[in-house]
Amino acid sequence: MTAVNVTVNYSDGPVYGMVRTTACSAGGDSGGAHFAGAVALGIHSGSSGCTGANGFAIHQPVREALAAYGVNVY
Repeated sequence: MTAVNVTVNYSDGPVYGMVRTTACSAGGDSGGAHFAGAVALGIHSGSSGCTGANGFAIHQPVREALAAYGVNVY
């Protein structure tokens, strides 16, 4: 994880409270799970691709999504 509480400006408007990581991701990864070992951390939202040391991925924290649907991950 490189940053928390990140604001991402998508074409539909800004999304707040996102997490930025150095994970390598590409087109088609959106909606995928972001795990640290067996702990669910987030849902992939977007990335810069795999561009070496400057690549990054954006994730929505999983707690917000789980709370919206009233579910848990075990």
